[in-house]
Amino acid sequence: MLRTLQRWLGVRKPPAASKPAADTAVLVVRIPTAPAPAAADPLPLAAPEPSEATRPPRRAVEPPNSDAAPVAVAPSVAPARPKKTPSSPAVSVPPTVGEPLPLSALGAISPRLLRRLRRAGVQSCGQLLAAEPAELVQQLGMPSQTVGRLRRYQRAIGFSQRFTEMSPHEALILFAAHRRTVAGLAAENAGTLRRDLQRLLLSSLGQKLAAGLAAPELPRVRQWIVDAKAIQERKKHRLLATDRNSQLPRVAPTRKFTN
Repeated sequence: MLRTLQRWLGVRKPPAASKPAADTAVLVVRIPTAPAPAAADPLPLAAPEPSEATRPPRRAVEPPNSDAAPVAVAPSVAPARPKKTPSSPAVSVPPTVGEPLPLSALGAISPRLLRRLRRAGVQSCGQLLAAEPAELVQQLGMPSQTVGRLRRYQRAIGFSQRFTEMSPHEALILFAAHRRTVAGLAAENAGTLRRDLQRLLLSSLGQKLAAGLAAPELPRVRQWIVDAKAIQERKKHRLLATDRNSQLPRVAPTRKFTN
């Protein structure tokens, strides 16, 4: 009756635990466990701060002796660096009085022509000024176009000799800037003239003619104009003196009476 009720309620009797047989041997295996890691050393404890009672007494700082002479300490100064001077272009400087002016003072002269002139015995600008260009060209066997170039060099040498601070090279540059007369140079403005020379030297023709020569400074250009005005004044006084000496006393005309 009880079993029928358990079946109807769905209750099952748990199975009985199986017991080993009497002849069954049981093997027991012991697995060795890993040794536990050694405990780390504990952190050292900070030493306790000494108390006021155990702390050593502080030593009083003695004031400096006022009688001792002060010691001067020189400040460390870094060595001065040498200043780099910008490379400035060449400046034509006329030689001193008494020295012959070399042909290199023309600046724009070609090395080939310079060698030929020296071979012919022309060593200075004064010798070139005194020579006859046509005969010199014929003697050297150079083309006829060289005659005009030599005459331009002679004109530049003679023009520069009338000024105190002008080289034949600078005279050639003035000729290229259409300043070929003393009267025209005397009427110039220094700033305008220097500006025109700077513009000329920036061109391809001016760079070839300059051959490394820099544009003249403003005081130098002013000196040229002052010299040109002085030359004009001397010329004017010379002409007035010549006119006074050439004037003859006027004689009243005489009339002839015929009977």
